[in-house]
This record gives sequence, C-alpha cells and structure tokens, in this order.
Amino acid sequence: MKYYSLSKELDFKKFNSLVLSGFSYRTETERLGLNQLMINVCWFKLTDNEHFLIISMDLLYIPKRIASQIYDFLFKEFNLSKNKIFFNASHTHSAPGVEEKFDKNINNEIVEYIVNEIKTLFCNVQFIECDIQLITLQTSQLHWISRRKIGRNIRKLFVTKETIMLPNANKAIDDKIRLILIYDTANTIKEMIINFSCHPVFNVNNEISSDFIGVITNNIEKELNIKCTYLQGFSGDIRPNITVKSYKNLTFIDKLKLFFNKEIFKKSD
Repeated sequence: MKYYSLSKELDFKKFNSLVLSGFSYRTETERLGLNQLMINVCWFKLTDNEHFLIISMDLLYIPKRIASQIYDFLFKEFNLSKNKIFFNASHTHSAPGVEEKFDKNINNEIVEYIVNEIKTLFCNVQFIECDIQLITLQTSQLHWISRRKIGRNIRKLFVTKETIMLPNANKAIDDKIRLILIYDTANTIKEMIINFSCHPVFNVNNEISSDFIGVITNNIEKELNIKCTYLQGFSGDIRPNITVKSYKNLTFIDKLKLFFNKEIFKKSD
C-alpha cells in the first residue's frame, strides 16, 4: 500500500467580509481553541486502480459548490472518480460560512479561495510505501454522548411533541474512538487519523477557531511527533448526557421540562 499526505492552513486575513457560520449571535468572550483552520489530504493507493482519498477541512459544512469543483479537478488531473473521494468537515462553528442553504452571507471570494487552496495540495503528489493499523477504543464511561430525542417542547403555545435538545440515554450511541495508524517501511508511526463523534461548538466569540479539535490534533502532533488528521463522526444531534431527574433551585421553565419530559440536562457545577 502507498499513501500521500499533506496539510495546509487557511488564511482569511485578506478578506474584509468575513461572517462566521454556526451561531446566530456571538459574544465577546475569550477565544477557545486554535486560531487556525486546516485542510488535510490523506490519499491511500491500494493498487493502481484502487484509491481512497480523504479531504478533511475545518468548516461547518462542505457544500456541493466546493465539492463539485474538486471532483471535476481530480478527475481531470488524476482520472479519480468521485466514489473514491470522501470529504469530511470538522463541524467547527467558528469558520466562514460557505453553504448557501444554511448561511445568510456568503463571500464568493472565500469559496473560490478554499477551492484553489485544496487544489494546491495536489501540485506535487508523491506516494510512499506504508502499512496501516486499525484500532477501535471503547470509552470508559457509559452514555457520555447522547442524541436528541422526541420530547415535549414547552416553549410552544401548545405543548407539542417534536425533536428537541434533550438527553437520550436509552438509545444506542456511538462513543467509540477509531484510529488509523500509518507506518513507514521502518515500522515507525508517521501519521494518525482519528475519528470521533463530537460537537465542537465551545468557541462563541467572533474569531476564527478550529475549536477543541484543533487543540487535540495539535497536542497529538507535539507529544507524539506525528501528523494527525481528525475525521468528524456523527455530530449534529449529540449532546453530553449529564442529566438529573430532580434538581434544586429550578427555574420555572426547568420545572416544566421536568414535568413533561421527566429529565433535564444537569447544570454546570
């Protein structure tokens, strides 16, 4: 097996119009996470005809507008069909908005800049021999990640059942960490690809940030001296499952939630 890997930091300093995606409002709190957004390319070549290409980016979403241009580019340059190309967004809420169906303000220059930066990562593709190892880690805590469920939304005029942000401890969840370790011919680990389901939304100010995902990958690279690429798992509908069925000092809204839904999220200690 052979592989090619390269990363690049996105630089948005030159753009005057920059609207971040993910939150309807921002605060003036301190920025959390690293102030950089990355593109990571990991291209595995199993045989001359078998390829598996991952393009991971620190964006909330990767829109069709970006993906289609890269599909066309890779097919033209490398005869690589789209079923061998996999895009992955880290889901950070502190990156420029690029999805027209979600974001109200799209800067077309930023979209084209991202497309061109992706293309530069394929200017000098050189594969090297490698071996890989697949590892799955089971977390020690049970139900520490949970999804939304159908609950009674007491904020509506008429109390109706709908999907809302509530704990869902009884449903099957994905709390595993999956690793792909890439070894060189000397059996030395050169790179790690990590996959985990989470929701990186800690940073709520108006600054660019890769959030805690950037911190995790940066720490791995520094401590282990290897390249690290993060692949987001199921992200949109998960919440920490820290719940209580009774609580002191409840607000009126909290009491209504308990009455209708039997449990609420635990407040910060």
